[in-house]
Amino acid sequence: MRNPVIAVLASVGAVMLALPTFAQTPAPKVTINGTFDQVTSAGKNFYDGNFSRDNDREWYARTRFRPDFTFEVGRTRAVLGLEIDLMYGQAGPNDGGFPGNVSSSAGGGPGGTHTSTNGALDLNTDVGAMIEIRWIYTEFDLTGKDGILPFIPVATRARAGGQPSGELASYKLASYFSADFAGVSAVTTFTPDIKSNLVFVVVEDQLAGGNRAAAPARTSRGED
Repeated sequence: MRNPVIAVLASVGAVMLALPTFAQTPAPKVTINGTFDQVTSAGKNFYDGNFSRDNDREWYARTRFRPDFTFEVGRTRAVLGLEIDLMYGQAGPNDGGFPGNVSSSAGGGPGGTHTSTNGALDLNTDVGAMIEIRWIYTEFDLTGKDGILPFIPVATRARAGGQPSGELASYKLASYFSADFAGVSAVTTFTPDIKSNLVFVVVEDQLAGGNRAAAPARTSRGED
């Protein structure tokens, strides 16, 4: 007859051995980082390009908040990058903050705020500023041992969505392509010294039906 105590101990031992297997599942992680800066600049007699007229001058300051939120599970991550640019004081007919109110010209003038800002902190600072979406992408292993396509032996790290060009635009390419973009990118590592970069950038997109409308309303943006 089998000893029940030994059977129970054996069962407990099997459970204890199985626990590390379940514990290997990566825990989700959220990281927040970025920059927060204050900038001021002043100038005179160069904004309008006419040096014989010296009454064009400005002294302005702005605050920029640029946070990045990274959501990770193992080696898969999603990144959301935001940006807020607010100048000190109202500079136009309104305090900006919405499309149509933020275009301006050097040294002020038409529009709501200074160039490179999207709102103005006027009295009481109750500004409906626009939050810019700079980055919104997913990064994951496409090929390799832990990738979506594990049967391809080389490791490929891919991104999909609105992303920075970063190391994708290096040396000569940076002259033509060095900004954030929407699309898909893939970096394949063949050896530690040999890598390939593949980037598909979507600049324009033709929506269905827009190119079949009457001539005045027709859109022909194409696929770029």
